[in-house]
Amino acid sequence: MNMFNLKDRPSVIVSCNWDSNVVNKSIEDTILVNFVKDEEITFEEDMNDILDVEKTVNFTKPDNKSDKPLLKFKISEKEPVYFGGITLLCDSKIIEVFGDYNIYLDTYHGNVIEEGEEFNGYEFKIDLGKKKNKEISIQLTKQCHLNDFWIYGILLKLKKSEDKFTSICYENVDELMKGARISDSASKCLKFLKESSALEQFSSFRSHFTTQKNSKDSGESSQLSSTHELRQYIDYKFQVLTEFLILREKNINDKLDTILDYVKLNCNKKQ
Repeated sequence: MNMFNLKDRPSVIVSCNWDSNVVNKSIEDTILVNFVKDEEITFEEDMNDILDVEKTVNFTKPDNKSDKPLLKFKISEKEPVYFGGITLLCDSKIIEVFGDYNIYLDTYHGNVIEEGEEFNGYEFKIDLGKKKNKEISIQLTKQCHLNDFWIYGILLKLKKSEDKFTSICYENVDELMKGARISDSASKCLKFLKESSALEQFSSFRSHFTTQKNSKDSGESSQLSSTHELRQYIDYKFQVLTEFLILREKNINDKLDTILDYVKLNCNKKQ
């Protein structure tokens, strides 16, 4: 997976309305970025890739403020991409996600990593589909503690815009225009833009379908020649997968132990 730290390539502008409680660390230090290709967004390996004590940062509530923690992500204007998905590891149980123009998208309940008196961790797999949002806000709505929260890592999955003619998300436009009255000229313009975008998408789909069909036709002649060879191949793949999953689980557990020690140490300093 081709990932990099956000600070190494500031392609996304980020902010948090609570203050970092770790010297010389900010919200940017928790973030990895991955430019995803045309394939579907997947989340299977994210925890193993993100989980890192170096990306673990504690945030505290500013004085005289009662706002819930809010994380904001905005793609810089020079990047022709949009948010395809986000993986968030933190100690908040529930989050709310908002897109462009602060439109509400969904509420997520975290998958439990670990729960206890000293450490709580939850994983959020946020699939943003094809809405093509260039701005995302995440509000932590159910924290484990009133005055502070932990982030253990964030992965932003960015996808290149496939529309050559326009990168407008018409679902967001329709949402904003509900009940609004616009002129005939504006209505015709919007219809034209939608049809042009649809034409581009159809051309891209037709090209992809033709390529896939030709590849399938040429590959049929090179299939495994016997059931025995196929069984051997499947057994080998299953063995490799089993060994990989065992190693992955051990790696995640080792990282969690390191982060737990780090969180304990910082909690003791506060007392």
